[in-house]
Amino acid sequence: ARTVTRTMNIASTSLDAAGTGLRFEAADGVSQVNQIATELGRVNLRLARASDASSDQTALLDQRDMLLERMSKYADVSTTIAADQTVEVRLGGTSGPAIVTGGSAATLSMTTAANGTIAFAVGAAPAAIAGGELAGKAQALIKLDDVRTRLDTVAGSLIATVNAAQTNGAALDGSAGIALFSGTNAATIGLNFEDGRKIATAPSGAGANSRDSSNLTALRGSLATADPAGAMDALIFDISGTVAGRTVTRDALDTIAGNARIALSAQAGVNLDQEAANLIRYQQAFQASGRAIQVASNIFDTLIGLR
Repeated sequence: ARTVTRTMNIASTSLDAAGTGLRFEAADGVSQVNQIATELGRVNLRLARASDASSDQTALLDQRDMLLERMSKYADVSTTIAADQTVEVRLGGTSGPAIVTGGSAATLSMTTAANGTIAFAVGAAPAAIAGGELAGKAQALIKLDDVRTRLDTVAGSLIATVNAAQTNGAALDGSAGIALFSGTNAATIGLNFEDGRKIATAPSGAGANSRDSSNLTALRGSLATADPAGAMDALIFDISGTVAGRTVTRDALDTIAGNARIALSAQAGVNLDQEAANLIRYQQAFQASGRAIQVASNIFDTLIGLR
């Protein structure tokens, strides 16, 4: 009983720590998204004033795309590029709220429910973020709440089952059995006593030093019916299965993202070998043109000298 209570207390504390860590990381992600959105608004203002095909516009386009890639790490974004190359950004798909419009950036916020789960909003509009790190943190907290609920259910069942049997029997000295466990859930479960002589092994009304262990048999039967060990096994199996499934999903998405980066690099990147060949070709053309101009100059000098 002592081992069970301590294990459940530790499990509950660990769940609290995991939830706190996830919410801290999510809050940091929200701050990063807001910072990126502000920078995108500034880039939009400069793009609106930049001349077409200028070096300044090219640098701003690179900065815009880099900022969009950074934001997509935290949330699924939908973008609309205007004729002046400014970008409108929405969170949570095409129907989601706009966080960047022209030079203005709205504020992404996070709220925490009583059960520890989180929700997001852009201004006053809810944002259903379905991708990126923020969505991952939100899903993990939902699962964490489910695990805590199931753990508390196991603890509550154990407390009720054992205490019911205890109060229905008699202790070694013949006194009425008292509840073994205190508390109501995994966080609060504890022991009311640690003296083995107070375990009510005999039925109610039995005298002191009774050898009748029928109430202990009843307790074992009640525990077999409630099966808290089986419930814990199922909970642990569910957690491990969820982690394995999320790992597969993460690896698949990493592959998709890697392919997308390769495709982007092929479209927008610079091939150093090709550019080196072009540089040599242009250099040779320039040298040939310079030689032709020199020959022409010599001819003109010769003709003028003849006159």
